[in-house]
Amino acid sequence: MAGCCFTSDSFHCYNQLGLYQLFSDLNQTPLYESFIENQLGVLIRYDADNHTQLVETLSLYLQNNCNILHTADAAYTHRNTIKYRITRIE
Repeated sequence: MAGCCFTSDSFHCYNQLGLYQLFSDLNQTPLYESFIENQLGVLIRYDADNHTQLVETLSLYLQNNCNILHTADAAYTHRNTIKYRITRIE
């Protein structure tokens, strides 16, 4: 069965591993590109098509430990704007 792995008490398909796919082979650039496309592709295209900053907001949000106030400070933006963007990202 291609793309699946077994452990002592469970069975996992590769495409269901999410972030853990990246740890399966750290030397595969196409794997990273595929992961980014699968997880963020829609958001990246939305930003490009609509001239928004949702990817940048998400990056700042994660860098600031998912703290709205710190993200707003880092982006020099009102906290309600960050809340609105995070809601759109979700």
